[in-house]
Amino acid sequence: MEILTRTNVITPNPADPSPAETFTLTAQRTVHGIVHKRGTVDGKPVAFVKQRSTYFHEVDSARGFSALNKPSLQLGRQPRPRAGRELRGAELGHGPVGLAGFQRDHADGQLHPVRQHPQAVNQGYFTSWNNKQAPGYAASDSNWGYGPVYRSQMLDRRVEGLINGARKTNLQDLIGAMEDAGSIDLRGEQALVWMLRVIGQPNNPELADAVRTLQIWLYKGPHRIDKNKDGRYDDERAVQIMDAWWPRAVDRMFKPVLGAELFDKITGVIGIDNEPNNHGAHLGSAYQDGWYGYVQKDLRKLLGDTVKGPLSRQYCGSGSLAACRLLLTAALRDALPVTKEQLYTDSGCTAGDQPCFDAVRFRAIGGVTVPSIPWINRPTYQQAVEVQGHRPR
Repeated sequence: MEILTRTNVITPNPADPSPAETFTLTAQRTVHGIVHKRGTVDGKPVAFVKQRSTYFHEVDSARGFSALNKPSLQLGRQPRPRAGRELRGAELGHGPVGLAGFQRDHADGQLHPVRQHPQAVNQGYFTSWNNKQAPGYAASDSNWGYGPVYRSQMLDRRVEGLINGARKTNLQDLIGAMEDAGSIDLRGEQALVWMLRVIGQPNNPELADAVRTLQIWLYKGPHRIDKNKDGRYDDERAVQIMDAWWPRAVDRMFKPVLGAELFDKITGVIGIDNEPNNHGAHLGSAYQDGWYGYVQKDLRKLLGDTVKGPLSRQYCGSGSLAACRLLLTAALRDALPVTKEQLYTDSGCTAGDQPCFDAVRFRAIGGVTVPSIPWINRPTYQQAVEVQGHRPR
């Protein structure tokens, strides 16, 4: 292994008032990449490494950047596995077992031909919102959230609605679809309908009123938005119920079958909700991972719907609709007394202020600050492009 060291010196300046500091970083590098963890396999010490696709090929990427103005084709490095092997299988120090044609000196191997890369032809539109990988390609081992629900569906649904409408869609319509998708609560749009189908119409007046409130919110479009700028969400009670109900519903659905210890370990890997507040980070970006697909898929199966790739077992009520209804109803009953002050407590906000709790905040640069803005499920950057003529042949 090669030992790499780097000394960083921090000097305060008007843009960054961080205190002066000097520190040294040390890393170990192998031909496969940087060592990031150590452990044992069958009692033998091993090093786990991470390697980007451009490792030892940094200069090669210049060819790709030089061709960015040629949109007819974008090449990606797709390693080809050996027959009968998976790339995430065991790796030995002298080269990955699963990678075909691996060359130790160049950390390289055979690549998939372009025709096997994910592609879409004559679809009419493309959307990108940190999309999942294409069918047939596995998620990384660190990603547990991919399933039948993903936030890009909020955008796709609205774009498809425009395209299938009676009139021709223009760029302004597309911008409107993007903005509309940006204030949607993904749980409300993709999971709530199934939760309400399971519960049905409760006899208890308080529960029945809560269900009606959620149904109205769902019908209108489950937004977290303050359209009239009065400092309150337009559907504040529905948002409050959903925020209190969701964690209690997930707990009741899955913990009895998984057991408390395993449930806690899994929620440590993937949280049950990636809410707009982002645990106080106020990033704006939300609903990128969570238990949304787990909940939806389990309830759809329970209700008798066709489910592709069903879970290994039924969780809610151990497969009993009646038992699941009792569990979700009990979770809703427990959620109703939870106050806004209990749900929405954050530095810089009055307790119970939903819009402030969700708001997007900006990092100060020196003495320059920017006021927070109302929550929008913003990406790193946002753009809409209209192709007005046929591409060159």
